[in-house]
Amino acid sequence: ELECLKKDHSSVRDSNRELEYENVELQKSIKEVTDSAMKEMEKTRSKMQVMTDECNIVDLERSSLQAKVTSLEKLKNELECLKKDHSSVRDSNRELEYENVELQKSIKEVTDSAMKEMEKTRSKMQVMTDECNIVDLERSSLQAKVTSLEKLKNELECLKK
Repeated sequence: ELECLKKDHSSVRDSNRELEYENVELQKSIKEVTDSAMKEMEKTRSKMQVMTDECNIVDLERSSLQAKVTSLEKLKNELECLKKDHSSVRDSNRELEYENVELQKSIKEVTDSAMKEMEKTRSKMQVMTDECNIVDLERSSLQAKVTSLEKLKNELECLKK
């Protein structure tokens, strides 16, 4: 009986050494995957910061265009008031009509320019939306890796017990 117990004890020790080796290898693998996931998360954070900066620039451009449109609308309203106030004076009226035509040309030019800028802004925002979707997919992939690592960790804990 003692001999059998000794053999069994030796076998258990060998098995224990194999498990300890597997445990070390699993821990190395978990560390590699975790390090890789952290690098990917940092890249994703950097991309998101760049997109945030680009969004801020686009928002400033939009605000500038909106201010121009507001200014032009005020000019148009002032012109309308001048027309009403001076309708009794024909010479002034002709001058105002001429100014109106010129302002309308100017408004059209600025409005056309603003529309082109708004289209550029829309395109930039679409590109950023696409980039955000890519970043979100990368985040989901990283989350899946983390979940997988947590499962491996739990399995490792069970093996230790």
